[in-house]
Amino acid sequence: MKKLLTRTLAMVMTIVMLLSMAVFTASADEVLPSEDFEEENGVFHIENASDMLAFAGMAGWYEWYAGKTVSIDANIDMTGVAWTMVASFKGTLEGNGNCIKNLKIEGAGQLGIFKELNGATIRNLRILDSSVKTTDSMAGGIAVLASNATSFENVYIDSTVETSNNMRPGGFIGYTNKNASVTFKNCVSDTTCIGTRQGSGFIAQHTNENAYAEFTDCAFIGDISQGGKRGTGFVGLCDANTKFTRCISFGKNDDNLVAGDFATLNRQGGQGTNKSKHEFYDCYGVSAFDVQPAVVLDNPQGMDVFVYYGGSLLYSKECADSTTALTDNEKANFESSFKYLIKGETVKYSKDTFKIMYPVFADWTVTDVEVEYYKDKNVVVAIPTSIVTLLLGSTDVPVVDNQTPSGDANQTPDQSDNNDETETQAPETSDTKAETNAVTEKVEEDKGCGGIIGAGAIAIIAVAGAAVVATRKKED
Repeated sequence: MKKLLTRTLAMVMTIVMLLSMAVFTASADEVLPSEDFEEENGVFHIENASDMLAFAGMAGWYEWYAGKTVSIDANIDMTGVAWTMVASFKGTLEGNGNCIKNLKIEGAGQLGIFKELNGATIRNLRILDSSVKTTDSMAGGIAVLASNATSFENVYIDSTVETSNNMRPGGFIGYTNKNASVTFKNCVSDTTCIGTRQGSGFIAQHTNENAYAEFTDCAFIGDISQGGKRGTGFVGLCDANTKFTRCISFGKNDDNLVAGDFATLNRQGGQGTNKSKHEFYDCYGVSAFDVQPAVVLDNPQGMDVFVYYGGSLLYSKECADSTTALTDNEKANFESSFKYLIKGETVKYSKDTFKIMYPVFADWTVTDVEVEYYKDKNVVVAIPTSIVTLLLGSTDVPVVDNQTPSGDANQTPDQSDNNDETETQAPETSDTKAETNAVTEKVEEDKGCGGIIGAGAIAIIAVAGAAVVATRKKED
């Protein structure tokens, strides 16, 4: 009876979705929502594009999957499939090392794969060759809005996010809600942000009252040179609490846009009379601050700032109250306390010396992949090793406990802008070569759903293969 009811509902939702999709024209190859998408022991399984559509269409019926797990069990190709944004998601999206690729979202209004992530967890997932484009509002590569305790772990996104005038594109999220606590762990953003202001690799706008964003072992390797003034690799317009630990911004920027590596600190009034706190632990910008700053200080009023390296506090400033601003001298001292991977045009590290020079990144892997960080200048990138494993399509990646959602999300962002241990590289062995070859073949079989960082897919896979073998031999 339950299965019959589920199938009946799926058929009804199919009709509703088709009627609402003006751009979804019938053809022999059209993809329809699956009639067999249902819960099995608390888990919903997605194996193809039809299941993806059923997942979106049935979200309201299943109470936004609160307390449930949605498992992606295969690589999903969304080529030519019209997507209906999921209004809210409150569960766990478990990628199992698989990918969603070629998902194209375009239209009016706020757009993303999800309208809201409300106390949700997204983990062990790759989103590849995707895009979100809106003609008149804010957009996020994954979600427009993040509310309550929402977390991302082991997520890699390669997407283009484009917005209209005066709106902010975010690689992962458009904006954070009031009282939201959003965490990123072992995440990489390879997004291209296109807009007129505050285009950023992770969060475009983080200004609502008592919101908190934390980044641990995350990297930006994308392009915000088209993201508008005050764009950064991580957080665009920032007035709420943040904490960064072992993060690197490698991506392309443009000093003509007054853009930076990590955040644009700008008092927007969202905190009321509260101060905000911003902490940076062992974070590195790609280039010296005469090109672009680690942090854009644009009206940093009522903000306490702290910069640490190797456990030592290099700079701190606690404001007396929410009306106190950093002086010009304090701004200069704050910015000069940050460290960079490149001085002038000299890259300070090589593939062989990175972990020796920066031992705090012992759990990262240096790849053979180069990205353009500034006007035809390239640099080889390092990313968390767990992301390398993820790019191999492996399910052998860490998982985290699901967050329990609570409360409602009703806050709308203010759209105004008030101011115009040392490790050595494992030697290559016959096992390493065999592992690398096997991995490369697997990526080719996956039709591009393996490790993709621009044109450097095979290069990163080769490095990853060696890393996997070395890890296995150490465990043996």
